[in-house]
Parts: sequence; C-alpha cells; structure tokens
Amino acid sequence: MLNMYATVIGQLQGWGKSLPLSGGDWYIWGKDLLCAGIRWRIGSGDLVKIWGDKWLPTPWSFKVVTPCFMDPNARVSQLMSQPGMWDMNFIKQHFLPVDVEKILAVPLCDGNGRDVVVWHFSDDGRFSVKSGYWFGMEMKRTEMRSFMGKKGLEPRQIVEKCLEWQREFSGVMLRRKNLQMGGGNGAEVQQSDGEVGRSSTHEQAAKLFFDGACDNNTNIIGIGAVVLSANGELMGAISVPMEAVLKPHIIEALALWHGMKLCRQMGVTKLAIAGDAVNVINAIGRNVLDLSDIGGIMDAVRRMKAEFEWVSWKHVRKRQNGIAHTLARHALKMVQSMFCYDSGPPWLHEVIVAHSRS
Repeated sequence: MLNMYATVIGQLQGWGKSLPLSGGDWYIWGKDLLCAGIRWRIGSGDLVKIWGDKWLPTPWSFKVVTPCFMDPNARVSQLMSQPGMWDMNFIKQHFLPVDVEKILAVPLCDGNGRDVVVWHFSDDGRFSVKSGYWFGMEMKRTEMRSFMGKKGLEPRQIVEKCLEWQREFSGVMLRRKNLQMGGGNGAEVQQSDGEVGRSSTHEQAAKLFFDGACDNNTNIIGIGAVVLSANGELMGAISVPMEAVLKPHIIEALALWHGMKLCRQMGVTKLAIAGDAVNVINAIGRNVLDLSDIGGIMDAVRRMKAEFEWVSWKHVRKRQNGIAHTLARHALKMVQSMFCYDSGPPWLHEVIVAHSRS
C-alpha cells in the first residue's frame, strides 16, 4: 500500500518516480486526503473498472451509483460502442439518469489515450498546497472527519501538513520530460502571440480554424472546423453535433482534434492552426505529462501533429474565427453531422466571403 501511494503521488506531481516516503502522522493524514481527492481520467478505459473505481467527475465519491448489472470487473471501455465513443443507447438504457449525465461529462477522443490518475481539485490535475488546504477545509466543514481522525485537523495544521509535504520534495524535478510526442519530419513553428509567420512554408500551408459551442438545455455540443487554402478558398469543413455535458475549453479541444483529423483525411501535409481558445492553443506545444481535463485530448492532438510535415499554431480573436464559430453554432441545430470538401452549402460560402471582406 505504501509503495502504491508513493507511485500515485509521483505521477500526480509529474516527477516520473515514486517519492521517498517517511513515516509519521502526516503520512497517514496525507494518504487519506489524497485518496479522497484522486480519480481516474479516462483514456482507453481498459484499466478502469465501471464499479468500484473512481472515474466520474462527481465529488465526493467519483463512483457510479447505479447497481451493478454486469461483471463486477467490467471495464469502462465496455461502455463504448467503438474506441473513443460512448454507447449512448446502452448507457441510457441501463444506468440511472444521474450517472448518465456524469458519463456524458467524461470527454473521449481517439480511444488510444492512457488511463491516468489525477487530482480532481486542481485545474492541472496535480496536487498543490492550495488545493490540498481547500479540500482539507472542505472536508472539515462538511464533517467528513473520518478522513482526518475523530477530532479532525485545525486549519493551521492542514496548512502545515501540506507545506511539509511540498517542501519534502521541492528539489525533485516537477515535470517529467520523457513524454516527447515527436515533431514530424519537417519544420515546426510555434506561434501563440497572434502574429502570422512570413516564411514561404506558412504561406503555402492550409489554414485550419476551429471552434466549439454548447446548448445547456439539450446537452448538445457543436464542433466546427474549416480548412482554407492559402488564398482563402474552401478546402473542407465539418459541423458535428454531439450529446455531451462538457466544459467550453474541452469542447474547443475536441474541435481542434476533429479539425486535424479532417485535414489528415484530405491529405494536407502543411498546416497552420488558428483558434480563439488560448489554453488549447498553448497546450499544442506542451511536451510534458498533461494531467488536466483536456490532457487526454491534447495528447491525441500532439500524436496527430507528428503525422504532418509542418505545423504552426497561433491564437486569434473571436472575430477572426467567425467561420468556425458559425459552423459550431450550426451544429447545435442539426441531427446529423455535415462534412464537405471543396464545395459546401450556399450559406457557408456566404460566411466565407463575408469573412474575407472583414
């Protein structure tokens, strides 16, 4: 149990190694606190059990509440109709509505990602003093004292324990660098400041714009992406509705992945990516273990990025991303997905013309 705990901590912090635990009361407290706040982030779903394991984004249990009706060791991957896609008919038919809603809040991508353990109470999926203190105080406030002893810990003690934990390993590398995703065979240029490169490669590259939208009343999200030639002509576009309950930045990340997938299907080799989601754009070039809620999707993006000869990316303002935004909003009204190559519906060409004049 001790070695398992040490391994989990090392992964959460991105150290790539087990931390050297020493005994004491702080370890007992830290173990209980950590175990209460960690859960699985689903990639392929092959490692995670549907019942018993913590994998739903539902504090405090993170577990399915529907009574078990399958093999108790059944894996989350068995809830997918194909890798990276929930079997919605099966899920709605057999699971309680509260579980259906939370399963819809778990993003999937290509189904080739890893199942990883994350700390739920931070944006980057890693334990920190701040998040540990907040969680400890929240448990104390809600009288979840079974995690911290009969009397519980005082706020000052919670801070001291978290700081002691953090100081113990301050000299260790906080991020591991062995998750290199590869950069393709050609040049790669990162552009995140909104400035367009002047290189001849960039001028020849296809332009991918992506965006996402959601309708909270229907639990439908919209994926929009458009591929334009160097002179602004339509090469391809997608407008995809999906049933999901996802945060906006997760939808944006999915839109990027679907847009890049479209480009690969079209045979694009040089690609200039543009979008208005800063956190998604910045994550494209990240080459460390990403435990955030978009980390699994961005891992798939980086894997696909390596299949292009040349890729650049930059952030643009919303008004510059109008075509993709229109496609994403249009998807919310659709029953089936729209895919088009070279030519599209009249309204899309009107939007492209209007965008070129703005």
